[in-house]
Parts: sequence; C-alpha cells; structure tokens
Amino acid sequence: MSEKRKKPVINKPLKNIRKMGNITFRSFSQAIYLTTVFFTDNGLISYASSCAFGFLFSFIPVVFLIFAIVVRILHTSPEAVTELLAKTGIFDKAFNIESMVDSLLNVSKITSVEIVMIITIFFMARRFFASSMASLRTIFKEKVEVQPLLQQGIILIGEAIFIISAAFLIIFISVLRTVRAQPVFADLLTKFPIITSNLSTIIVNGVPVVFIFAVVFFFYKQGSRSKPPLLPTMFSAGLCTLVFWSFQKLMRYFININNYNFVYGALSTIIVLLLEVWFFFLFFLYFAEFLFVYQYFDTLLLSELYVLPERDDTRLIPTMKRILFITPTSLISKKGSTVSFKKDEFIYFQGDKEDYVYYIIKGSVLIMQPNNVEYEDTGDFFGEQACLLNSSRKEEAKAVTDVQLLRIDKETFYELIDKNLKVSQKALSKISSYFSKIYGRINDNLL
Repeated sequence: MSEKRKKPVINKPLKNIRKMGNITFRSFSQAIYLTTVFFTDNGLISYASSCAFGFLFSFIPVVFLIFAIVVRILHTSPEAVTELLAKTGIFDKAFNIESMVDSLLNVSKITSVEIVMIITIFFMARRFFASSMASLRTIFKEKVEVQPLLQQGIILIGEAIFIISAAFLIIFISVLRTVRAQPVFADLLTKFPIITSNLSTIIVNGVPVVFIFAVVFFFYKQGSRSKPPLLPTMFSAGLCTLVFWSFQKLMRYFININNYNFVYGALSTIIVLLLEVWFFFLFFLYFAEFLFVYQYFDTLLLSELYVLPERDDTRLIPTMKRILFITPTSLISKKGSTVSFKKDEFIYFQGDKEDYVYYIIKGSVLIMQPNNVEYEDTGDFFGEQACLLNSSRKEEAKAVTDVQLLRIDKETFYELIDKNLKVSQKALSKISSYFSKIYGRINDNLL
C-alpha cells in the first residue's frame, strides 16, 4: 500500500469492564431487557416456586420455634404475642393461637424431646435456605470452593440468625405496643392524637418492611459471593421490598380474604400466603438478576453487541433488539473507551502486531484481505482474527467515512467468549469463514 498511515490520537482500549457507567434511558432499557432475558433463561420462575414451597414447609415449624423463643426463653407477654399474631390476619384463621401459646407455657422444662424437635426444625428449614442460595448461585455464577460441612454450617447459621431476628422483631413490636398503652403515652395521644397515632402506626407497620429489606440486602450482599457494590445492592433490595409492599397493598385491595374464608375455610389463608410468598420470591430473584446485570453490565452489553441480529433480518423482534443495543451509550460514555478516524485513514496495516477487536459505533470500514474485500458498517465487529489466532494482522482496515470505534483488548474479548456460548460460536464461525476465503482462493489459484 502506497498510502501513508495517519496517526490519530488513540485512547486506552476498553479493558476490565464491569459495572454500568452513566445511566441513561437507553442503558436502563438495555439493563431491563437483559434482566428479563436472563431471568427467563436461568429458569428463575421454577426457583421461585421451589423457594416458595420450601418457605411454606419451613414456615410452620419455624413459627413454632420463634414462639418458643419469644414466650418461654425471652419471657415476652403471651397476650402481647397473641394480639400481635392476630393482627396479621394469617395465623388467627389457620391456627388456634391461644391454644398454641398455652401449650408452650404448660411445658415446665426443656426435655430431650424438645431438643430433638428443635434440631428437626432446623433441618426441615434447610430446604428453604438451600433453595435461596442455589437460586443466587444460578444468577451470579460465581464458582467458590466451599467445603460441604462449611456450606451446611453457613445455612444453619443463616437460619439461626433469621429465627433470632424474627423473635426480636416480635419483642420489639410488642414493647412498642406496651409503651403505647402506658399512661404517659396515653396523655400524649390525647394532646397530640394525629402525631402520636400516626407515628406509632408507622413504626409498628414499618418495622416488618425494614426487616424484609434487611434480609433481602443480606442475601444479595453475602449470598451472591460476587461482592456487589453497596449502593446498587441497597437499591436492588429497596426496589424488591417496595414492589412486594405495593403488591401486598394491591392484593388487599382486590382480594377479600373473608369471602375466601367463607368458601374454603382456613385453607384460603394458606393459599393466599403461598401466593404472596411466590410473588415475593419472583421479585427477590428478579432484582437479584438486575443486580447481576448492573454489576457485569458492560461485559453483558458487549456480548449482546457481538451477537446482534444481521441487518437483513427484518423480523420484528430482531429489528427491535438491534435498535435497542446498536448504540452502547454506557460503553461510549467511559473515558478512553472510543477512538475516532477520519475518512481514508488507516486503522491498522497488514503485519501490525496488535490484537484489539473493534466495534463500529458509527461510520463504515473497508477490510482488505488478500484477494478479498469486505465492508463493515455500524453495529459490526472486525479484527477478531489476530486476537483469536494470536498473530499479526493479515488484513488492512481503512475508514471509508468518518468513523467512531469501540476498541476492546484481547483479555476482555476472551472473557466474552468464555462466558457466552453464542459469542464463542460466532467468533469460531468468523474464523472458519476467514480460513475458507483465504485458503479456498489459494487452492483455486493453484488449480
């Protein structure tokens, strides 16, 4: 080639990319799309069902255990516990709360039978915690070597923390109710009825919501094992809690539990409870998937860019997907991630010792191979051959128009291949096509 190569200002390549950059409407839409696709592909609806049934089978024995801790060990007023549970509208229809509390009070000391029951309850509840952890491992795909004994210990510790926290939550709400009934608070309630009543209502009703948020946050932060950032974890846990709280309010508005009790009796309460729990785990896993997408957004976005549908695929869904992903605003906004070339400038020459892969953000590029010429346009990748074969350039790339490129280093491109089967299939297909064109033409010339 007689043309001289111009030296544009080249920034650092896109390297070690992980979480989402500047959040725009497009990048947020891309994140929601990826979350929904991965949520479906990972079979998380089935995991939600497994977690819901595990919770239901664990729920009753764990409730009994919490009752025992609250009433017998922590000496909370049985009347306060009975009143609190009756307020929930769940237990009073399915169980005889007063009879259950009386049975606990009639036991004078802890016997070996009770110890065996407590151990059994722990093992019954393991399915719930194990299902939750398995679903998070499916989402985050972090391979961590954990010894089986240690893993079981972690599950048991998590269960114990959950039970103790729930017990103290009941005590806290019971104490608030007791304080509210004191003469001093009664005087304040008389003087400032609006402020005091609203404040106590907010505290009593808000504590369970805060508890749910704390549990979800703990599972996201520790259960994922991928060390997600603090603020995104809090944001995802907050969204999960808010959506579930809104769903509960919506259910209370549309579903009259008394009508179902009239038809189905106590079974209706279990059905509604199971429905609420299933939706909770749907939200829990969906926003866990969202946290995963946020944490690895740029890597996932690059994978989607590489397997974008071809321009000649005019079907509705591929066309919409191409429109959604063809402009990677999150990647473009990162400092040093893009490079620009003027018309007729060479991007690289044959024999160059570079192994970057390029994505065309805008413009057109001419790829000149021995005995072969190709045009690449917006949304296309080029330059994979040198990267995958670990060799010098066997072709030249020239800007046909003013172009803006995303430059990706070899380590990042290998990461895409390693984590996405479709990316590896397309990359191998391009290499196969490359060798077919080069060596096929050589053989034709020899013949």
